[in-house]
Amino acid sequence: MASMGIGTIYADALRNTRALEKQGLEQMERQLSGLERYPDYAAVLRRHVNTTKA
Repeated sequence: MASMGIGTIYADALRNTRALEKQGLEQMERQLSGLERYPDYAAVLRRHVNTTKA
């Protein structure tokens, strides 16, 4: 097994974290399109999406 420097490990972790965040954001945005009958939940989810984007 090759030795990895701390910088490489950190960069990989950041890439993975960003990918997971992007995937979660995409899921939440897809859910919003089907929540017309649940405006309260949609509002909470929309705030969370906006917070995540910020």
